[in-house]
Amino acid sequence: MATRKKRATKAKARKAAVLTAPQGGPGAQAGKRLLPRMVRFIYKFPDLYNPVYSNGAYGGVGPQADLVINFYHERQALPYSVTSRVAEGRVAKEIARDPDSEYPTLIRFVTTGVVMDLPAAKRLHG
Repeated sequence: MATRKKRATKAKARKAAVLTAPQGGPGAQAGKRLLPRMVRFIYKFPDLYNPVYSNGAYGGVGPQADLVINFYHERQALPYSVTSRVAEGRVAKEIARDPDSEYPTLIRFVTTGVVMDLPAAKRLHG
């Protein structure tokens, strides 16, 4: 039990040291408060938080000079219907597809988007 108390006391002391910037000493300017050496971030998620899979993004610079990024999930389009022959009680060759297309069709489901200003984008980039 004593060990747990010691750890709690040390943790409180570290927290106080981190959150209380010294007022004087090397590098300190008179009357100015220094920034803390560390900060802890706590992440809060709404009850309906649901991450989504994305395999692409489309965007650019918006009218207010913000960075606009829309995330999507891309996949091959499914036909509305397929007609196939039946041979010997089994589904055989496909004979028709609706819609019929000469070239492959891909669908991009836009799942979410992000708008951020340039300084935030630079911080994100690192």
